[in-house]
Amino acid sequence: MADKEQILLTLSPSLETEHISKKGRINPEAYEMLGNKSLLESKIKFSAGSLDFPDKKRYYAGIPSIKKEGTKVHELQNLAATKNTFNVKDISQRNERIIQFIAENGLAK
Repeated sequence: MADKEQILLTLSPSLETEHISKKGRINPEAYEMLGNKSLLESKIKFSAGSLDFPDKKRYYAGIPSIKKEGTKVHELQNLAATKNTFNVKDISQRNERIIQFIAENGLAK
């Protein structure tokens, strides 16, 4: 789960928790899984937070036509570039990768 291409993010601008898949589009259990969550810059979350993934990915990638910069979170950039949907299967797979990374690096007891 370690992303070698991820730059170090600062706390300014502030970061918030983002649910990648929208509530109501997936079951409540999957919605709250760690695999459906990421950090996201507040300014982008404000615009994209309530949208479905196909629309969110435009904000993750950035919208050059209106000079709207995308996220600096590399994994969200990658999802925007490679996925058209983000469903329960995607959430479960990402969740497993995160849990495996935590276990392999002794980050939880």
